[in-house]
Amino acid sequence: MSAKNVIIARCADSSLFVGLTNDPVAAIEAINAGQGTPFTKSRLPVSLALVEEFMNEEDALERARDLKKMTRLAKEKLIAAALAVNLREKEPAGLWAGLGRWLKS
Repeated sequence: MSAKNVIIARCADSSLFVGLTNDPVAAIEAINAGQGTPFTKSRLPVSLALVEEFMNEEDALERARDLKKMTRLAKEKLIAAALAVNLREKEPAGLWAGLGRWLKS
């Protein structure tokens, strides 16, 4: 199976890591279990900041290469824009209820 997801992971030192994966959640879990690259192993824990899904591996690879060339500021703007879109798509009542559950845990 080919990698069709591009991820940006935020490391403990706030650096950003760009990678390719079939399963973004499993990739973050593996990185945090010490099975990542030398770059991420020294910056644990990491969290998932962005996922972009593609129809084929070639497009995903091209996007990952483009992201790696971007400045940190450009990546942060991309992450913020994706978050804003996701928040707008959520129903406000559901969003606040989810936030309340999170704050209680």
